[in-house]
Amino acid sequence: MLARVIALLLTPMLLIGTGQTFAAPAEKREKSLIIMGGSALGLRNSTKQDAEIAFNAVLDETILNPDMKIHVSVFETTEELYAAFDRGDIDGIFGSPLEYQARMDQLGPETMALYYKNGGIKQSYVLIGRRNEHAPQLSELRNRKLTLAKFQDVEALYLNTLLLRNQLPEIQGFFSERLDAKNSNIAIMDVFFGKSDATVVRESEFLTAVELNPQIGQKLAILDKSPPYIPAVGGVRKTVDREKIKTLMQDIEKITASSKGAKILTLTQATSIETISRDEMRSVFDLIKEYESLKKSGTPKTLATEQPKPRTRDKRHAP
Repeated sequence: MLARVIALLLTPMLLIGTGQTFAAPAEKREKSLIIMGGSALGLRNSTKQDAEIAFNAVLDETILNPDMKIHVSVFETTEELYAAFDRGDIDGIFGSPLEYQARMDQLGPETMALYYKNGGIKQSYVLIGRRNEHAPQLSELRNRKLTLAKFQDVEALYLNTLLLRNQLPEIQGFFSERLDAKNSNIAIMDVFFGKSDATVVRESEFLTAVELNPQIGQKLAILDKSPPYIPAVGGVRKTVDREKIKTLMQDIEKITASSKGAKILTLTQATSIETISRDEMRSVFDLIKEYESLKKSGTPKTLATEQPKPRTRDKRHAP
């Protein structure tokens, strides 16, 4: 009996000596979830459901960051995006540079942008119209039809600025009707087939259309070309740990080189996601300043008042 008691007392000591302990396993460190709010303006042609499913599936599988994981939540309107950000439901914004600029003071300096096969991270926009005997002048488009999709906010700002710069009314007062196309290809074909008289698309989109159908280049002409602007950009709140965010952004850059990462990039028509400096957005900020300055100086009343009130036709998704 005494021998049994001694054996029971010595057992824990023997186990410690041999390294066989029964300590509780360390708890698995829980990752912080970063939710990026995407917008229809940033994703352009992708639906909310397709974008969320594709992005989150790939991000869950490919981001192996020990501290953070990232999800994407897509919003139909800019107002919904801002509301979610202001409530704290999302940690960052991914959308057009105009959306980004409105909340920029609350975002950290680390910024990411889409990289496109034709043009890099920046894209020039072109105003195109039909050739007749000559390429029409901007003033000749007055009281004509314009095709411009709802998600084309930078394109609309560029065109409004161009009109004001030439002492003409803005889109609403200059064109007789604004048609809404589902994508840039439909917008280009609208002008090609005479359904409208002008549109604004990315130069790369127009050049691709001409490459696929040379007749487009013979029938349509570039009337004006913008400086290069960044179409889509994103950033995270400045309150989030900056070093961890930098590491997470490096992880995001890496997945774009994989086949799985390529699947989500097809939704945005981009080839990779790059970390950029805010200085890259300077041209967009300059455009905003120029528009606001021209707007403040006023549009000539003689031109503004002689225009008929345009009709707007929304939700037109087919040529």
